[in-house]
Amino acid sequence: MIIVLLAVLPLSSFAQSTYMKRANSAIAAGNYQEALTQLNAEKAYLKSKKVDQNSKEFMDVEKLIPKLESCASLVKSATSIMKKYSWAAFDEEYVSYSSAGIFNARQLENIPVMADGYVSQLQTAKRKLQQVVIKCPSDKKTKSKIETIEKTISDISHVVSNREEYDAWKEAMAMGAYYYYKEFLKRYPDGYWSESARTAIREDCEAELWDECKKDITLAVCMEYKAYIPNGEHIADVDSICKARVAAKEKAEADALQRRKAEEEKRIALEELNRKKHEQEVNEDKRLWNSIKSSSDPDVFQKYLSSSRYRDPENESTARFMFSVAKARKSYDAELYAESMKEYDKAMSMKALMAEDAAKYEIAKEHCLYSKYAESPSISTATEYLKEYPNGAFSTIVCNTICRKETDAMTVSTTLDDYNKILPFARTKDDQDYLEARFKQVRKDAKKIARRSGGREPFHLLFGVEGSAFFGFQTFSPDEYYVEEETSSWVYADMFSIVPLVSFGGHSNRFNIEAGYDFINNQILARPRLNIVKKSFDGFDPLRRKGSDYGFFGLYVAPEAFIRLDNTKEDNEFAVDQPRFSFAVRTGMSFSWFDVFAGYNFNTKLYYFGLGLYFGNK
Repeated sequence: MIIVLLAVLPLSSFAQSTYMKRANSAIAAGNYQEALTQLNAEKAYLKSKKVDQNSKEFMDVEKLIPKLESCASLVKSATSIMKKYSWAAFDEEYVSYSSAGIFNARQLENIPVMADGYVSQLQTAKRKLQQVVIKCPSDKKTKSKIETIEKTISDISHVVSNREEYDAWKEAMAMGAYYYYKEFLKRYPDGYWSESARTAIREDCEAELWDECKKDITLAVCMEYKAYIPNGEHIADVDSICKARVAAKEKAEADALQRRKAEEEKRIALEELNRKKHEQEVNEDKRLWNSIKSSSDPDVFQKYLSSSRYRDPENESTARFMFSVAKARKSYDAELYAESMKEYDKAMSMKALMAEDAAKYEIAKEHCLYSKYAESPSISTATEYLKEYPNGAFSTIVCNTICRKETDAMTVSTTLDDYNKILPFARTKDDQDYLEARFKQVRKDAKKIARRSGGREPFHLLFGVEGSAFFGFQTFSPDEYYVEEETSSWVYADMFSIVPLVSFGGHSNRFNIEAGYDFINNQILARPRLNIVKKSFDGFDPLRRKGSDYGFFGLYVAPEAFIRLDNTKEDNEFAVDQPRFSFAVRTGMSFSWFDVFAGYNFNTKLYYFGLGLYFGNK
C-alpha cells in the first residue's frame, strides 16, 4: 500500500514517481530536509513534463512543501530543546546539587525547582513534536522522540519524589557489579528502576553470576541465575548444578533426619532411666524425712542438709528452718541468748515462728539488750533497753541502778539538763526523793563554792514604762454643791502619769534601784525596791523575766520620792497645795513581764494605781 503523506491532502491516484517514494521514506524517517529535496525534484520533474501547474498533481506538491518546511522547523526546535534538557544534562545537574547538599542542605531544596524547569521545557518540545505527528502521521522517528521525552519526564518526576531510590540506583550503576544490583533489588523490589536493575544483571552480569554459581555450594546463587537470566548461555549447566545440589541437600536432610530420630530415641530412653532413678530418690528422701522431721536435735538436720543425696526442695527448706530453730532452742536452754537470737533471726527469714519459739525469741532479745547494758551500764544502754522493753523483766533494776549510779555521780557542775536526763529513771518514790535531795544538795554546794571563791553575781539592767491614775477623798461644805452637812467622797483626782524608767539590780533581784521621769506632770521619781517574795529556779522558762532570777509571780514594796521640776499648779481641787518634794510608799505584784501596783503619797494625800511593763538583759 502506498504511504499517505497527509490525511487531509491525499495523493492523486496516479502511480507515484521515484521522487515521491523517496519523499515518503524521508518523512517516515523524520528527515524533512531530504523530503523537501525530493519534493522539489518532483516539482521540477512535473515541470519538465509540462504538467499543467493548475492540475491537482502539481497543486498537491505545491501545498506539501510549506507544510514540510513547518515540520522541519518544529523538529529542529524540539530537537534542540531535547539536547539541552536531556536526561544526561538533568543527571549531571542533580549530581552537582546533591554533592553541594553535603555541605549546604539548602542546595537540596533547589532540586525540585530545577526538575520543574526541565519538565516544562520538555513539555514544550513534546507539544511541538505532537504538531508534527498530526501533520505527518507516518513520521515514526518523531513518535519515538515523543516517547523519549515522556520517558525522560517520567524519570525526572520519579527522581524528585524518590530521591533515595534514585541515589541507590546510581550507586549500583556506578559499581556495575551483580552484588550491588542485587542489593538494590532487595531494597526496592518493585521500584521505578527495578526492571532496569534486572536488565543490567541479565545483560552485564551473566559471567560474574556464573562464576558465583561454580564457587558457591548452596542453591541460592543458582536459583538467582535462573531467576534473572532464564535464557542465559550457561542455563543448562546451572540446571545440572541445581539438580546435583538438590540431591545432595535431600541426602543431607535424610541423614540428618535419621540422626535426629536416633538421638530422640536415645533421649527418650535416657529420660525414662532418669525418671525411674528420680522416683527412687524421691521415695528414699520421703522415708528419710518422715523419720527425722520430728527431731529436736540440730545435728540430725545438719546431717540431712550436708548429704549429697537428693532432697525434695520443700523438705530441704523445712529442714533448714528446723535446723535454725533447733539450734536456737538449744542455745536458749544453755542461756546463750545472743546465739539463740541469731539462729531465730535466720529461721524467721524463711518462715514465721511458732508461738512458743516467738516467745523465746523475745525473751532472748530482752536478755541480749540487758546483757549489753550490764556490760556497760550507762544512760544510753539503759535507754536502748527501756525503749524496747519499758516494762520488761529487768526494767525496774535497770532504772534503779542507773538512777542511783548517775545520782551518786552528780557534782557541783551538774546542770538541770543532766538532772532531767536522770529523772525518767526515777520510777519509785524513793528514787525520786533521793534524786531530788541530791540535786538540791549539789546546787547548794555549787553556790557555796561560788561565794567562797569570791565570785559575784552579775548585775542586770531593766527598762520599763508605768502608767498611773490618782484618786483621793474630797470634802464638801454644807453651802456647797447643795449638801446639808459636811461630807467626804472618793473621787478621781483628774491626774495621771506615764513614766519611762530604768531599774538596776543584782542577778538575785532581791533589791533594785529604779528612777524615771513623769513627762505628764514634769517630775522625777526615784525609789529603792525590795522584792519580798520571788521564785528562784534554774533553766529556761518562757514566763521568766529576762535579766532577773524570779519567775511568774512576786511581791515587792518600795518607798518613793517625787521631785517636781516647776511650781505650776494644776487646774484641779487636789493640786492647789502640791509641794515640790513629796514622798510615797507603794506595793505591787509582778506577773512575768508586768507589774500591778498601788501606792499612797503622804504629802498630796493621793492614792494611785497603775500597771508597768519591763524588759531588758543582764
